[in-house]
Amino acid sequence: MTSIPRPWPQFFIGHAPADDSRLIQTFFTDLSKTVRARGGSNSSDTPGFIELGVNSDIDVPLNEGLRHRVAEAIATCGVFIPLLSRNYFANETCGREFYAFQRRPSPTPGSPAETVLPVQWGAPTAATPPELAHVELPCDDSCVEYRRVGLRTILSRLNERGYRTEYESLLNHLANLITIRCYDHPVPEPATVLDITAMPTWTHDADVPARRSADKQYVHILVVGEGRATIRQVRRIFDCYGEDVDGWTPYHPQLSVPIGDYARAVANDRGFSAGTVTLAEISLAELVEWSSDHQQAIIIVLDAWVTRLGTRRGVLREFDESPFAATGVLVPTSTTDQETTENLDMLQVSLQEVFHRRHRNPRGFQARIRTFAEFKANLERMLGITKNEILKRRNPPDGPGSGPPSFGSMR
Repeated sequence: MTSIPRPWPQFFIGHAPADDSRLIQTFFTDLSKTVRARGGSNSSDTPGFIELGVNSDIDVPLNEGLRHRVAEAIATCGVFIPLLSRNYFANETCGREFYAFQRRPSPTPGSPAETVLPVQWGAPTAATPPELAHVELPCDDSCVEYRRVGLRTILSRLNERGYRTEYESLLNHLANLITIRCYDHPVPEPATVLDITAMPTWTHDADVPARRSADKQYVHILVVGEGRATIRQVRRIFDCYGEDVDGWTPYHPQLSVPIGDYARAVANDRGFSAGTVTLAEISLAELVEWSSDHQQAIIIVLDAWVTRLGTRRGVLREFDESPFAATGVLVPTSTTDQETTENLDMLQVSLQEVFHRRHRNPRGFQARIRTFAEFKANLERMLGITKNEILKRRNPPDGPGSGPPSFGSMR
């Protein structure tokens, strides 16, 4: 533990390295300009602090110099801004950075709670740990889409009508709060620099966000796909892919929102509790076990190209052999994706090899969904099946029902 004097940044951006660094950098730059315009710093100063790509628990360990630089910024910043996402809550170093900020000396009432301004980066998730569950998102009534899909989607759609206005409204609101909170809650001098590696981390099991709900009317939207770096092993064109599977938009430009976010929103609109998960967060076997125990359904949105990847084929084949029937599988094969269209027969063969049992059940397996309209119709049909099955179990004609909803025989 050491002490240092001023100056310090007005805000610190905490983020997961697995999230889109390009979009995060854009947000940081725009927020810095907006804060600077409030007169909070000189025109040559950068009022905020961010360290991109250094706080990975696995890939890029912090060296001593960078670790101390991050620790100093956390110790001296006026406001801590965590970018909330499933990746953020699954990253232990992100949790330690948050605790390092929380454990600073608090010279004024309300600090540090009022100096944490979380930003919803991804779509809302059930994985929020208790450390942040009580902290309100700083946004005004104009940020309707931001509340629904998160800042990442807003940033990726700035050229579309309305999104630029909403983004600028959020920037202005955040900049005002940063200026006010820095004034109301000054950091004591000299600031105390804590050892981040000695801090605790999140107290919940971030690898299993689905377990936050045991609601029988809960639908797990499982997106099975990959990011650009992996998918390029099996295909040449990857314009509709993000840095990870969360950014997959197979029906772009008809649907610019990531497909998992869209499916979750539709499920919520149909009266379900729904959450989006990926195989990076939970094993398929574990999700099936949890869903079976709690009578819940799974809808898999599958990129057909991943069946060409050896790392996924075994897992999906094992799932196909399981008796769990409460699973619908939707496979987008957009006509606007020329490479997919040209290789459709090959992809269908690959799908049948992996799902040699389930592909014969049209009630629960749709492998040629060519347009966004078809995807929407199939998703709503599967949600309708799920709701009817749930109602049957609540009001069975011949006694109480049990088990999760069924999409048909797996024989």
